[in-house]
Amino acid sequence: MAFRLSNDLLQAVASTVCTGCDIVQALDGLLEYVQQHEHNDDLEVQQLNNELEQDSLLRVFRSGHGRTEDNILHCSWLDALDEPLGALWLSSYNFQHNRPKFRGVRLPQPRSGAVRLSFWRSSFTIAPHAKRGTRAVRVTYALARRPSSAACIFPSIMHREVHGAVDSAKTVGRMLTRFKQFLQTRELSGSPDSSET
Repeated sequence: MAFRLSNDLLQAVASTVCTGCDIVQALDGLLEYVQQHEHNDDLEVQQLNNELEQDSLLRVFRSGHGRTEDNILHCSWLDALDEPLGALWLSSYNFQHNRPKFRGVRLPQPRSGAVRLSFWRSSFTIAPHAKRGTRAVRVTYALARRPSSAACIFPSIMHREVHGAVDSAKTVGRMLTRFKQFLQTRELSGSPDSSET
């Protein structure tokens, strides 16, 4: 687990090896886990387009930093196993909201009293991992966001956000630990999705 705070960016990254599953099972598990568990703090999630699951727009309402956020997230995933990355890549990132439309979909304005983040990105990679005699994958999770405008002006707020960056790094690590436990429980429960492919 690592984190970095610069003048204009907070970043956190963590990685873990999950044994007993292949890359397809890890992807399926991650999609299920994120859908069921990672949006628990969200007040509401709406799909804005009818695109395929690998490239979609979501409107996500959540409480954060003492205010309600109304964000437009672009969610994408792709197979980069044959590329230098050598992994499946999944990412959700805030859509640049200064454009009124995207692929023919009118983007709603933020609700009254809500804010929209200018930069937020969450990414996963799932790569095959050589572990003698067992199936395994390496899952990496990274989170990046900008500090608030107030943090750039007031040192006390920047101090709070530095502590927030440390908390974000810990949150990234905890998320991977919970996902690993989720995969193990899923395999033990005999989920149909956890069978050999």
